[in-house]
Amino acid sequence: MRLTTIAAAALLAGSLALAGCGKKSGVEGKTGDEITAKSSNDDIGEAYLNELGRIATALESIDDEASAKKAAKEINAASEGLNAMKEELGDLDGLRAVQIFGSRLSEMTRTQQRISVAMSDLYSNHPEYAELVGDEIDRLND
Repeated sequence: MRLTTIAAAALLAGSLALAGCGKKSGVEGKTGDEITAKSSNDDIGEAYLNELGRIATALESIDDEASAKKAAKEINAASEGLNAMKEELGDLDGLRAVQIFGSRLSEMTRTQQRISVAMSDLYSNHPEYAELVGDEIDRLND
């Protein structure tokens, strides 16, 4: 895995280019598959952060090969959700992005930190498991 993959995944939480959802998979609250062009800013922000949270939780759960394979499936579902949101919403102008994410900045930062720490730990301590989720992490950058 390249260092750029780690950096890109960490920066994902700060990205305001939205994308759509996958399966609910135990997520509480809105997910990307529930977002439409008519969704409220609150619902869009909630779904976006929930999808990022799914990625962070999946990465944090990896401690063996089986959990890495399970995490890859969860990251894939979240990635599909983010991509679906992007397709549904298109590019957001700066004002709408601020309206959606402005009040969620601290939560976005915490989620970004969770992803960064989990990725760093995974690549430093379990590179063999990192390879199992690497393709899904790379898809987040598409």
